[in-house]
Amino acid sequence: MTFWEERQEELRTLLATEDISNFPDWKPICDTVRYGRWNHERNFHLVPDVIKMDRIFEFGPGYGGLCDVIYRAGFKGSYYLQDLPEMQQIQRYFLKADTTDRKLFWQVPTEKVDLFISTWALSEVPLAIRYAILRAVPSKNYFFIFQDKWDEDDDRTIDNVKFFEEVFGDKIPPSPDNGHQYVLVVNGKDS
Repeated sequence: MTFWEERQEELRTLLATEDISNFPDWKPICDTVRYGRWNHERNFHLVPDVIKMDRIFEFGPGYGGLCDVIYRAGFKGSYYLQDLPEMQQIQRYFLKADTTDRKLFWQVPTEKVDLFISTWALSEVPLAIRYAILRAVPSKNYFFIFQDKWDEDDDRTIDNVKFFEEVFGDKIPPSPDNGHQYVLVVNGKDS
């Protein structure tokens, strides 16, 4: 068993108990959750009327922090989350999906969404997956946060700025906070 297979097995075992407080070092995880929530709230004002939307899709939602922020702001619609099975377990725990009135779905939606979100994840998968997911989930509005480059493997680096500029046809300036982080908001454009 490889190192990563061992870590995945440990995570599966831990998540089977649904008691993530047993993580060996809880503080960095809590700090990450707090930072993630702050970063989402800080940037998300760029998307108008999000709480009035009916359907939101998020690709690679991490622990579910942005979904939580959006529901706490008053969103009442359906929220679709697409991620790896191990991450879905963390999202279910964090969002307490089985005990709330939130309409959460862990799948790719079958109809057009009002908003497509990806903070980092879309820029960290191979190009074939990016194009496939963008084709599979049509939307008028997009909210992406991404880094300038991603090393797909030892031989290939993807220029994320070029990728997003080609897909959406706009020049993308770097974030004023960090020259390697970009925030892309596209409102009212059919994919």
